[in-house]
Amino acid sequence: MMSESDPANGTASSPRLALPIDLGPPLVLTHLPNANEAAHTPGKAAVNHMQSPALVPVVSSGPAEGVPLFHVDSSVHARTLPPALPGTPPIARKLVVDERAAGEYSGAAAGFTAPPLATHWFYQHPSGGWVPFSATDNAALDRGLVEHTQDVVTDGGRYNVQLAPRLRVPAYWDLAPTPVVRAAWLVRHLEVVRPLPEEYAAIIEAEFQKGCLLGQWHRLVALPNGDSAMLRTENLFAYYEKGHPTEPQGLRRGFTDEIEAGEPTAAVYDHLVLVLSGPVPLAPLLADLGYIGAGSLEGSIIDYVDCLRDQTSSMIKTHFTIGGASKSTGNVEILPVVWDVPAEVDLRKTASRLLLPSIGKLRGFLTDSYLELSDYLCNTQAVINAASAAITRVLATWRARQPSFNSPISFVGHGIGGCILFDLLAHQAPTLPRGSSTSIQTPLSNSVVDSDDEAETIIEPEQTVAALLAGLGLEECLAALEAEKVDLAALRQCSEADLKELGISMGHRKKIAAAVQGLNSALSESAQRKAAQQQARSERRLERRRAAAEAAEHAAQQAQNDLALHQSVQRPALVYPRIDAHVHCLFLLGCPLGLITTLQAHALLGPDFTLPTCDDVYNIFHPYDPMAYRLEPCIDPDLPGDPAPVLVPHHQGRKRIHLELGGYLREASKDLGHEVAYWAGSAWASLSSALRDKVGIALPAPAPPEPDKPVEVDQDVIVGKINGGRRVDYVLQENPLEIINENLFALGAHATYWMSEDTALFMAARLYRVA
Repeated sequence: MMSESDPANGTASSPRLALPIDLGPPLVLTHLPNANEAAHTPGKAAVNHMQSPALVPVVSSGPAEGVPLFHVDSSVHARTLPPALPGTPPIARKLVVDERAAGEYSGAAAGFTAPPLATHWFYQHPSGGWVPFSATDNAALDRGLVEHTQDVVTDGGRYNVQLAPRLRVPAYWDLAPTPVVRAAWLVRHLEVVRPLPEEYAAIIEAEFQKGCLLGQWHRLVALPNGDSAMLRTENLFAYYEKGHPTEPQGLRRGFTDEIEAGEPTAAVYDHLVLVLSGPVPLAPLLADLGYIGAGSLEGSIIDYVDCLRDQTSSMIKTHFTIGGASKSTGNVEILPVVWDVPAEVDLRKTASRLLLPSIGKLRGFLTDSYLELSDYLCNTQAVINAASAAITRVLATWRARQPSFNSPISFVGHGIGGCILFDLLAHQAPTLPRGSSTSIQTPLSNSVVDSDDEAETIIEPEQTVAALLAGLGLEECLAALEAEKVDLAALRQCSEADLKELGISMGHRKKIAAAVQGLNSALSESAQRKAAQQQARSERRLERRRAAAEAAEHAAQQAQNDLALHQSVQRPALVYPRIDAHVHCLFLLGCPLGLITTLQAHALLGPDFTLPTCDDVYNIFHPYDPMAYRLEPCIDPDLPGDPAPVLVPHHQGRKRIHLELGGYLREASKDLGHEVAYWAGSAWASLSSALRDKVGIALPAPAPPEPDKPVEVDQDVIVGKINGGRRVDYVLQENPLEIINENLFALGAHATYWMSEDTALFMAARLYRVA
């Protein structure tokens, strides 16, 4: 089947990412076929594994208005390719055109001017598919190609593209580079397209230009890998893979689809958020992340974080307004921390051989959970070292690439990753005040030596009567003042009458008096500045002593906690590396920290427990997440009323419909109970009155109904000091469909945070301190 592409048609909105649905290498989605096209779509064609697959993001469920679709020519559906020219080898290394049937199909007249070729840059996804660069990055790459730039920064600074070898290199992660192609001709098969290698596209483009010049079409172009392209007319092309001459695929000249603008390369960020997952690397199904045509292909934590970054950016744009006087840019960079446990403690290969073939998804989830718990509890030192080294590497790279960044840094811990981050931050030394790094506390003297005890003082410039008069141009008055032994101190006390007695003229007296008045004001201001400096130095010295005392107290308390921990779980002492950052917020997503803390040592947490280098902690979980546990009971077991976790607001400013309906039913039930109690009380009083009138015996008065308990506002509950007394546990609102069967949606609940608008909005509000 042959397909045609009309470059004059409008553009379509392209998806984020599309992946293959074939068993072979992944291809790239451009759009979904229409009904007429689907009726003629052939079966799946075999994929040449020597080629690179491709993928394109998809945003709509069908073709947008004006999308150039590939139409089917039913007259050639059963037509086979004409035989190759005599003597032509199976894999030709040069252009081979079938000239025998060149006049069989008439195209444009000779001398037809071909439309400009619209190229676009693509990169290969680690799963094997191809993704188009954003419009911003595409323009930067074209500009770099013209200017012969070696490296071009793309994806908001997360990747560098090396133009000479055509490689896309990650900036923050130690991963293998992936290929890059400047696509001119693309192959479409079913719902996906893939860019042809640049050398193949050049061969086809040269023959296309030749056909336009001569007006001769139905040209068969043989490619070096054994595939071939058929240029039927100036708008109708087909592509044949080697070994499949009767299964044509669509061939498209140029890429004109509408692509998202993308991120600016030199963006200024308000916040940096680092995401840490557990020891077992996350391998999400790309289809679960909204990638159409992905089949069973798996991604990585990078794909998860890409979704979270996009959701957060979208929520900031739609829910926040930056004021005119604000210095905020609304940009939040979210980076994954890619790491793995050392090979000597990795049990994944052995565990994978033990799995039974049944209920694979459930067994896989349980196995990953067991392995994460085993790695963290049994190889804690190795896990802590590997995670902290990865965090330090990302922070160092970020500071090197963003030297002017001086904004807050936050962390997100998913699953066991949250336990690792909490453990690391719990064993950090308290952050000393800015500028106090030179303070040294000696264990013998218990004193603080300040490097600025001899801070610079305000030195008054040396001033004499001669210098003062010289500055005024009144040197002739110096003799009269020296004759009376008038120095600078005496001159400051002289009035204008005193100067007149010395025989100084009125004009000179006025100048000297004004100069003396200015000198007195300057010396007074100097004295005030000196006093303020002394006061500030005393306050800094007192603050350093206080910080040093708090650090010593924390170290002693930490040593006591570590001893209790080590004695409770019988494990050797651990060494916790230092994280060079003061943490603004720690977000725990689906984290079993409450259970891990209880298993290790319950005494570690309490109402007075705080993270020394972290301001706020938020434990966010889906109500059906099997990995999630509450944290507030570990902080304060005696919370009054055992308050329920705080409900995370819906991003559209309301509760979901089933929660609103449940609240309505509860209120209706309460009102009905009040009505029944009222009528029952009236009936009881009437019966009692009738009995008293007839037999003289009244019924005992019923017990008065208990007054309604005031509804407690969960947000007002004070939960220790770890979060400044504010709530720690927050629960997401489940979807209405999920209430049908909790067990059915439990396995997927652990991965819902990455695509949740509610989670993204909650995080953005806490980062910007918005209630």
